[in-house]
Amino acid sequence: MTYRLLFKLAKETLAKQKQIYIPYLLAISVMMAMQYIMMSLINNAYIQSKRAEVTTLVVMAVFFSGILSVIFILYANQFIFKQRRKEFALYQVLGMEKKHIGRLILFENLMASLITSVTAICLGYGLGHLLFMALNRLMRDTGATVMDYPFDSWAALLTFAVIVVVFLFLTLLNHWFLSRVQVADLMHTANAGEGEPKSRWIILVVGVVTLLAGYYLALVTEGFMSSLLIFFIAIFLVMFATFALMVSLSIIILKALKAKKNYYYDAKHFFSVSGLLARMKSNVVSLAGLAVLCTGIILTFGTSLTLYLGMDHQVQRSMARDYSIKFLDRGADASTSLPDQQDKVAEQLLASKDLNDLIKGQSLFLTMLNQDGALIPLDQGTSTPNNYSYVVVELVDNYNKVHGTDYHLEGHQALFTSSLSRFQNQKQLKLADQTFDLKHLTIDDIPTNLVGNIFYLVVAGPDQLKQIQSVVTDLDLEGKPVKAPIKYSLDFNLGQDQDFNEADLEALQGPETNLVLTKRKELSQEIYGYYGGFLFLGIVVGIVLFVCITLMLYFKQLSEGLDDRAKYQTMKQVGLSQSLIKQTIHQQVLWIFSLPLVVALIHALVAHKIMFELLSLFAIRNQKLFLLGYGSVFIGFILVYYIIYKLTSSVYYRMINQE
Repeated sequence: MTYRLLFKLAKETLAKQKQIYIPYLLAISVMMAMQYIMMSLINNAYIQSKRAEVTTLVVMAVFFSGILSVIFILYANQFIFKQRRKEFALYQVLGMEKKHIGRLILFENLMASLITSVTAICLGYGLGHLLFMALNRLMRDTGATVMDYPFDSWAALLTFAVIVVVFLFLTLLNHWFLSRVQVADLMHTANAGEGEPKSRWIILVVGVVTLLAGYYLALVTEGFMSSLLIFFIAIFLVMFATFALMVSLSIIILKALKAKKNYYYDAKHFFSVSGLLARMKSNVVSLAGLAVLCTGIILTFGTSLTLYLGMDHQVQRSMARDYSIKFLDRGADASTSLPDQQDKVAEQLLASKDLNDLIKGQSLFLTMLNQDGALIPLDQGTSTPNNYSYVVVELVDNYNKVHGTDYHLEGHQALFTSSLSRFQNQKQLKLADQTFDLKHLTIDDIPTNLVGNIFYLVVAGPDQLKQIQSVVTDLDLEGKPVKAPIKYSLDFNLGQDQDFNEADLEALQGPETNLVLTKRKELSQEIYGYYGGFLFLGIVVGIVLFVCITLMLYFKQLSEGLDDRAKYQTMKQVGLSQSLIKQTIHQQVLWIFSLPLVVALIHALVAHKIMFELLSLFAIRNQKLFLLGYGSVFIGFILVYYIIYKLTSSVYYRMINQE
């Protein structure tokens, strides 16, 4: 067979199978366009100069989206190969050898790779401008323009190479599939999955056990470190359970309905139940995959939207005032104590600058262990991710100035909150050998620059601070017990159109002082860059997941239409009413396509607690904010899923109505 003929057959195949290949190649083009965009951002000069730390997050996005893309492409290739089995069998009946069919597949994939490469690079460059500007807006960088996103030839070449490698791999994979089957097998497997599947009780039991175990871990785990360790175990258990229960429970339920004679032999239910039993054997695995992908989208966009909603609050809570000067202990080199240094620098500031709301801060930062409702020093217990805790102790006068409150405390009293919910209702807290009566604050009062198991304590005055310091030992880098130092700071705002910079700080430095300046503006830029990068990561992964789900739904509708067309015509020929046929089709389609959505919503609902715990990595502790973001994504995803389903279902109804 000549190459010219193979080329002609390949071109005709792509044209005749456009109902399959156009969505397939378009979806791959979108995913590869995202790869081009991310690789171009890694090399972008503007990103490198302004936000070099973001490139690490972009690399993570390339990795995760790449894995998702490969999984989806393998699924889509398997679907297309299955749809063409009869075609390949017919080629062999007409005298073509398997090597000729293999060459035909090679030509088809070479043409597909060329089309995909051009589309992906052009689409990537066009969408890249939009995502580049979106990334900079998320990071609150308004200085970027579209001119800062030039065409990246290196990213284009790499994208082209990846696409060619992917399609060559698919060619080899299809060659391998083809070499393992005979003509009769190809004819038979084109209609495989029509028989009634068996009930699998052992798989059901295993699925229920693993699902309950995954749900239990997701619901009872508390604290960021524990949640981070447990999260991936829970994901694996729930994913495994999803596939196991889809394979077993769905069949068992349908067979139970079939066993109910009064229900099953009703005309409204007979065709629906029998049809579902016949098709579930070939559909159940892909439905489980859809459920997992839908869950991933809800979790990804739910956490991303929560981050976006909480960004401004995190910036506002990152510092008490616009400027903060911290005093570092010079040890034996300083003859003046830190409190005296603080008073002296405060006097100089008041004399030289127009200050607003000067706060003389004193605080303790301790690492302790939470155990049985109490806090104990590190050297009195065994540290684990569950009990290792950070304790921040501040003065009530400072708290009142920062928050505009008017709390009054006795020596044995303290304001208190914790990131661990089990401590929220305690009336007393034992810290080393001291016990405090607690007045509870909200979890929002915890400083946003702290991550992990956090305890925030506000005490009456400096005496209580020193008492805590005297009874709590910390550990140095060598593991030796030491006293945690009291930290001193000056926090202030300046009058309008004034600034405080390193030169001003240098003027305050003396032979015995070691001052460090922090500006809210600079810190906010770091926070926006950090959060914006993670938001971008969530958006990219979410887009890839949406593309996967859309095409999987499309292929599912197309596959169902091809399988049901002959059955639909037979039902009309035997005299069934049009209304009964439509009702039967509607019930089957509703079952098939609502099942992944329902399962995903249940998974995401159970996962909301552990996802909220993980968001403490970004100091997101406002549950109402989280529920707002998570709930909005729930509602939005249901609507989008319905729209995608309606758009793709038109393909199904066109297929079954074809004579």
